[in-house]
Amino acid sequence: MKKYERPDAVVIDEVSEGVYAASGATCWKPGIKQTQDWNGQAAVYEISLSHTNKVTHFSESCTIQVYFGGSIITSAWAEGTGNYEVKDVGSNTLTIKRIHHANGEYSGDEVTYKLFAFAGDEAGTKALTKEPSVTVLACEKTGTPNYPDID
Repeated sequence: MKKYERPDAVVIDEVSEGVYAASGATCWKPGIKQTQDWNGQAAVYEISLSHTNKVTHFSESCTIQVYFGGSIITSAWAEGTGNYEVKDVGSNTLTIKRIHHANGEYSGDEVTYKLFAFAGDEAGTKALTKEPSVTVLACEKTGTPNYPDID
């Protein structure tokens, strides 16, 4: 069972209901694009995350899942050391957790980082999809700054 996350409630004047509520990590909008099909070791992707400016909280980590279709990823790592956990290597879906960042205070923060994926050999890696699908799984919230009634 997945960890329960309190729904985010967002007031949006442009819609008839005026309030939008959803469970999960709806505060981050993900994107992905391939920047190199082969850098001598792996295919290189740029992950982008945009935080909504409609809610406020500090985000301790953000976990995403990247699906590569039928390709099996035999090795993968993310930019930086100690700030990323890359899991599920040996499958066609990687789970990446970006750790220790404090952002998301009504700011519309933009985050980008590199993901390196290797599919067994150069030919298999070059055949990886240019834009795999990416989904945000979780936003670990550490608090709400100075706004006691808003999450």
